[in-house]
Amino acid sequence: MNIVLIGFMCSGKSSVAERLSEISGYRLFDTDRMIEQTYKKTVQDIFIQYGEEFFRKAEYNAVKSALSEDNRIIATGGGALTSPETAELIKSGGVKLYLKISLKTAKSRNDGGRPLLSGLSDNQLKNLFDRREKLYQSAADLTVNAENDSPEVLAEKIYKIIIKGEKN
Repeated sequence: MNIVLIGFMCSGKSSVAERLSEISGYRLFDTDRMIEQTYKKTVQDIFIQYGEEFFRKAEYNAVKSALSEDNRIIATGGGALTSPETAELIKSGGVKLYLKISLKTAKSRNDGGRPLLSGLSDNQLKNLFDRREKLYQSAADLTVNAENDSPEVLAEKIYKIIIKGEKN
């Protein structure tokens, strides 16, 4: 069984996935990091230099590779579900956990490393958030409120529910 973390930028997918990998023993795959290692550039630089279409193809390949075996924790990029091909991979790839946060929380957690969070107008950003939230909700097997808990606490909750099968 694979556990795939989905959610908006700054929802904690990478941090939660790292901790969940540690406590579960499942291998960690962070698709954004995989792409950065392949192209020796940051996600932001790839977007700027090659464009979104190129990035989405690279993301598809990273997700496909990450899902190629079982017992993996996979942190996806915030826009992974915007590509229908990648969304299909994710939907059939394991248990999908939506780390839900508000747009206000996403903006407060942004350290400047997410150009979309600082480069769009408030209205454009809200529209993007609303569109993506619908994608996350439709793909998710389980939604976890990621507003206030630390990545460690969230990982423990997810571990108990998904891997150990405990009820909330």
